[in-house]
Amino acid sequence: MLSAFTLLFAVISLGASTYAWFTMSDKANVEAFEAQCQEEAVRQVALLFPQVVNFEVWNEPELGDQMVGWNGSTLTRLTPDQKAQFLTDIMYRVNRALKSVNSDIILTAPSLCTFQQVYSEVDCTTDEFLRRIYEAIADNIAPTGCEQDTKADNYFDVVNIH
Repeated sequence: MLSAFTLLFAVISLGASTYAWFTMSDKANVEAFEAQCQEEAVRQVALLFPQVVNFEVWNEPELGDQMVGWNGSTLTRLTPDQKAQFLTDIMYRVNRALKSVNSDIILTAPSLCTFQQVYSEVDCTTDEFLRRIYEAIADNIAPTGCEQDTKADNYFDVVNIH
């Protein structure tokens, strides 16, 4: 049986090799294809491990340098708004993939931390970051390769603050 790691590596490799077949003008197609690959990888993990019924997308995204993006020449730290948009995009696809396998699976939104005073770099408070996630959903920006959806229930089931 394939492990979850092996499957995810195979899908990531497939997505990476696809770049060679697209020109830069096909950036939207590449992003849509990557989104489909990621969604299929999550679906396969749910199929391979049916005993797992609770999933979490990310842990403590509001803290420090956990998320960076490529600006064309260097890695740049994402702003809280960019992180929220990135996470809502991922949550939508992950939730859709998981529910296609088992509608009873519970997806936890990125777990947020209340111990922020012990970290040297905090992008924003827990409640501010959660607000930004809801705003990203409400902003009517469609997840990559998907139709517009502003219903929070289609992105996650529960929020974990610890």
